[in-house]
Amino acid sequence: MKGTDNLKETMQTGVFKDPSPLGQDFIPKRIQFRDKQIEKISYYLSGFIRYGILMNNIIVYGHPGTGKTHSVKRVLSTINQEINSFYGRAYRGTSAHSFFRSFLETNLNLALHPRESISVYYSAFEKAICEMENVLLVFDDIQYLLTGDSKGLDGLLFYLSRLTKNIGIILIGNLRMNDLSMTLEPPTTSSLKPRSVYFPKYNAAELRNILIDRANDALTETALKHSGGAISKIAALTAQGWGSARYALDLFKEAGMVSEAKLKKEHITEEAVDKAHEMIEENNIEDQIRDLPLQPLALLEAIYRKRVEKNLSTGDVYAAYEGVCGEAGLEPFSLRKVSDIITELDSAGLISCRLVSKGRYGRTRLISWPSNSSMERIYEREREERF
Repeated sequence: MKGTDNLKETMQTGVFKDPSPLGQDFIPKRIQFRDKQIEKISYYLSGFIRYGILMNNIIVYGHPGTGKTHSVKRVLSTINQEINSFYGRAYRGTSAHSFFRSFLETNLNLALHPRESISVYYSAFEKAICEMENVLLVFDDIQYLLTGDSKGLDGLLFYLSRLTKNIGIILIGNLRMNDLSMTLEPPTTSSLKPRSVYFPKYNAAELRNILIDRANDALTETALKHSGGAISKIAALTAQGWGSARYALDLFKEAGMVSEAKLKKEHITEEAVDKAHEMIEENNIEDQIRDLPLQPLALLEAIYRKRVEKNLSTGDVYAAYEGVCGEAGLEPFSLRKVSDIITELDSAGLISCRLVSKGRYGRTRLISWPSNSSMERIYEREREERF
């Protein structure tokens, strides 16, 4: 009974009035600090709406949590009466073949067998849209196909960009998307004629404004009045990393829960922010390491073994990776494929990479183990089960 009484008391004097505005799926009435990007996407689509001709397909790229998906959806919501738009999201480990099948099933209600050839999917797609005008396809998180099945993605984009029927394509992904033209075959890039819209990281001031805007709807009056210092700290911590609004909102929500359940406070404290930050970081690292397939895990192990060395080149890492593969009975990937995986590990925050200019010899990428005690502690615990 005592535990029940404490729960009731916490619910009555909690931090949150309505936590839903802090969720990832919540789309605010106004997407702050993205007017320039939204205007650019709208401009590229204007000819498509007026004349049924999309002069250039669109690549929307930037760090995770920088408003890419929300901004694209906001633009589409204003023109959805004038075009037929369809949205699909790729996931880690997805092939272009399975992605396109899922896309067609979800958006066009097609029943397709997973073992059919891609040409069967193409035929079904063309038949489904044959009477539609202004068809816009939005492919989100496309970096998973770019690094996991670049050949399949190249074939899919080449096919779509060469259809006689006018079809527009918006590709959304992380920073790796900036190198799309380096991965696709030249005929595909030429057919796509892509134009880029870059979403930069949010700075601390922008993040603080975004958090305050959500806090007005999410927090109780008491919590809102006394949580200013914690909100500023969340914004500063997040800006030091990826500048991700998604992460800032997750940290905000977690800090509120810590304040309520562990510290018995009616507002979010800076102590709660520190505790929540540590909890999220450890959980994220643990989940990412556990989800790694064998080849990326072997590459991470190679970098871990050479972690005392500074300024590792891709060649240094590849040599160590071949050794790990030999011990584990794995066939090493090509150097180009390993370079893509290094980019993925860097994006996930599991390693650190930086580009260094070597003058007339061009630029080189230097790789290092992150200076994160939590990362090393968690990895050493996890690697005992794998190596």
